[in-house]
Amino acid sequence: QKHCVYGREGEPCPRCSRPIRRVIIGQRSTFFCHGCQR
Repeated sequence: QKHCVYGREGEPCPRCSRPIRRVIIGQRSTFFCHGCQR
């Protein structure tokens, strides 16, 4: 459950239905929900 948004860029967040975003930091991808991430 910790990694429920990994690899799901553009899909709705399972918690709030906002689209999941992907950012590249130091040549690595990070996936997160802008609404749920704190």
